[in-house]
This record gives sequence, C-alpha cells and structure tokens, in this order.
Amino acid sequence: MRRTVRTLALATACSLLVAACDAVGTANVLPALKSVRLSGQQQTIANQLVTDVVANAQAYTDLDLAALFTDGGSAAAYRAQRAGGKPPAAQQRDTKVKERFKQQLDKHKGGMKATSVATESVTVDGVACVATTTQLQFSRGAVTQSQTLTRTVDPDGDVLKVVQDMSRTFQNGHSFTAHRERTNAADGSYTVLYHSEATMKGRTRVVDWTRTGAADGSETGTGTIKRANGTIVTITVTKTADGVTTTVTKDTAAKVGVEVAQTDGATEATAKVTDSSTGTETVAGTVTVDAEATEPAAE
Repeated sequence: MRRTVRTLALATACSLLVAACDAVGTANVLPALKSVRLSGQQQTIANQLVTDVVANAQAYTDLDLAALFTDGGSAAAYRAQRAGGKPPAAQQRDTKVKERFKQQLDKHKGGMKATSVATESVTVDGVACVATTTQLQFSRGAVTQSQTLTRTVDPDGDVLKVVQDMSRTFQNGHSFTAHRERTNAADGSYTVLYHSEATMKGRTRVVDWTRTGAADGSETGTGTIKRANGTIVTITVTKTADGVTTTVTKDTAAKVGVEVAQTDGATEATAKVTDSSTGTETVAGTVTVDAEATEPAAE
C-alpha cells in the first residue's frame, strides 16, 4: 500500500526518518509518541487526531488551489489601480494569499483541468449578479478528485460568495467528500463554513467547522469531529495574518490533545501532543500535507 503521510523529522534527541502512515487503518503518524508517557489508548487517539487534521488540511489546501486556479481577478482592484489609488484591504490580503500558494499552484496546475464552465444570472439582496460554475478534475498522484466551484460576483466584479464541493475516491473503495462556503462582506471580512465526510467500510466520520476572517486574513474558528461511534472531538482553529493556521483538537475522554500548525502553501505541518491529565507537552514531529491524498484515520 502507498504510504501517504510520512514523518519527516522528529524534534527529539533521536534523528529518525520513519515512514508514518499507511493508507488504510489507524496511522502511526507519530512514532515519537512511543517515548512519551501516554497510554496505549492516548497514543491511538493522538494518531487518529493528527491524521484527521492533516487529511482535512490537505483537502482545504486543494480547495484553496482550485479557487486560485479559477480566479479571474477582482474588477474593484483594477478600478483602484486605474485611479492610482491603493487596492482595498481584501484585495491586498488575496494578493498575499496567492503569493504564499504560488509554488504549490504552479506545481499542481498541470493536474487541474477545467472540464466545463457555465454562467447564470442570480439576484442577491435585490441586485442582479452573475454566478459562474466551474467543473474541475484535480489529479493528485494515483487519486483523481472532482470539484465543483461556483463564484457569485456583483456588477462591480466583487466576489460575494464562493461555494465548493469536492469528492475523492481511493483505490481501496474508501471515499472522502468536502463542502466549503465562503461569504464575503463589504468591509473585507468573511465567513467560511466547512464540512467533510469520510466513509470507510461503511462507517462515516464527519468534520465541521466555521471560521470568521478579518480583512487582513487572520481567522478564528471552532468545530467538531464526529466519529463513526458517535463520540465528538472539539476543534479550535486560529490563523494569523501571515498565513499560519493552528488547529487544536481535544479528546476530553481520553485526556489527550493535538496541535497542528501549518503555513499557507507549505508542504509540512508541525504536530504537538498534550496529555491533559498531566499537562505534559511534546513536539512529536513534522508531517507532510502535500503527498498522495491522505485518508482520515480509520477507527
């Protein structure tokens, strides 16, 4: 089986290079956990949490790349430039995001294909707008995923809302779907709703979160991971204006938490594990988020 998440470096005294995640089953994402005083259950839960966060971070990046790939630019920015003025804060933010993702976007452009584009007239708050829907195929290694992106634009060319759906099927029959809606406000702030479902052997786990962003690109958000057995894990997300997203997940029953930090456009994320029963923290390692499409952990 293809190894999809690898531990690249461990922040421990040992310099180990360990293959960390198999495509099926509970991934041993963090071998360094073995040297930490965690129970077997805590180690298993921590591995699951890291794998789920990485899988959804990768999906989120894929959605970002698709949005950038189909972005035709903002008419408001062009008007500001022609007038010799400064682009609005939202446009400055979007420009910085594109710069951070440029390397990944350039790398994956060959794998993104727009298969169809359709437009229709819609009315938003009494204003005639245009909604453009693009069908995309996005190849990632041995996995091909399909995406649909609908961008609603007002008469001035400003993007009001972007809705994206993605589906991914793995060679072993497992499936992963993601849905994201971003609604932009006139002041440059925005709200993002995210939902994903991973189905493995007839069992489904669900991830939901809501993020609120400012004009400078910083974000805060909360959400949940609902496992197939019905248990729920909380998620807290923060993002700095310079593009560092930190996702914290906590399993209160197992008394273990995981923190994963990733910079926009980066192909690695740093994972840290906390034993809440003792308050012990450890930087467990660095995991890839740009390898073959990563499956969420199986239970």
